[in-house]
Amino acid sequence: SWDGDVRVWDIFEKKGEKKGAAVLNHSSEVIAVHFSPASVVSIGRLLMSLTRRGIVSMWDADATKLLFQTDISQDCVGIGGLRSEKQDLSAGTYGFTSFAFSPEGACILAVGNNPYACLYDVSSLGGAILLRRFRIAPDRLFPGITRIGAKLWEINGMKSKTGIMDNGWDDIAEFSGSESDPEERLRANNTLDGKRGLQGDELARQSGSKWISIAQTGTMFAVATGRGAVLFESDAQAMVFDPSELTEEVTEEAILGAIEDKRWTTAVRTALRLGEYKLIILAVESCPPDCIDQVISSLTPVQMLSQPGILSTSHLGRLLAFFARYGESSPHIELVLMWIVTLLSTHSSIIMK
Repeated sequence: SWDGDVRVWDIFEKKGEKKGAAVLNHSSEVIAVHFSPASVVSIGRLLMSLTRRGIVSMWDADATKLLFQTDISQDCVGIGGLRSEKQDLSAGTYGFTSFAFSPEGACILAVGNNPYACLYDVSSLGGAILLRRFRIAPDRLFPGITRIGAKLWEINGMKSKTGIMDNGWDDIAEFSGSESDPEERLRANNTLDGKRGLQGDELARQSGSKWISIAQTGTMFAVATGRGAVLFESDAQAMVFDPSELTEEVTEEAILGAIEDKRWTTAVRTALRLGEYKLIILAVESCPPDCIDQVISSLTPVQMLSQPGILSTSHLGRLLAFFARYGESSPHIELVLMWIVTLLSTHSSIIMK
């Protein structure tokens, strides 16, 4: 809440028990909070919070215990760029507003009122360690350019891809502020649209990032910026449009129906397209062992490694990435090995490239 507290309730507490809410105190307003998907022995549920002053805190939510705090407010401040060299910008001006955990909970990716995204390692529970900082948009887009290759930079082993923007950029201001003049942008420190009084065109220029989310596969993340939603993909193959990804048949009901009708290939392929981790598990575990070879052989043998060490978003790449995650916690070791051995033996020539 805005009073600097995070309150955690146990909604499954037994009748008659009145433990109340666990209160996690902070020194300033809390603007983002997430439970970590990671599990640590001897520690309860991990919860991370972000304050307006740029402090990230990791908590043991069950024991109401602070594990670490790290000040990341200065990581989003650029170097130079303003004529007065204002490097003492407050966290409220250029601070972080949102963060997201990686699927395994080892890292967080933070964005905010600035042109940067910062990747941190939090796996050691000893603090947030900055691994990489990169721009998610250029400093300035010059008038007169109608076709721009938008570079999406490498993050945690994810290579860049290039997309083409067909619209003109004549009216777009710098990414790091809402006004065309750098000094004017410093005064735009209030995000309440009604209070700022900006008109439609000025409001459309509002830059920075307000929200971020990482896909469960770990190969894609989305950022809500002042210019709209931006999707970052792991490699250039994702720029190839596949209309099958948008069909109405790619639904949870279609997957369940295919499993019920024993159409294993359709079930697995549709689950991979939808990308829901639990549905992929259901489709894989429902497939009989003697049908695994048929399913693997049906996957499109397109180039799976467009960059060394980087999985593409093809069905093969998605399935291999799934088993890399699923094999760490699944009790069905023999089933996992059968799928992986069949996949590697059938498409070994593609994987070796």
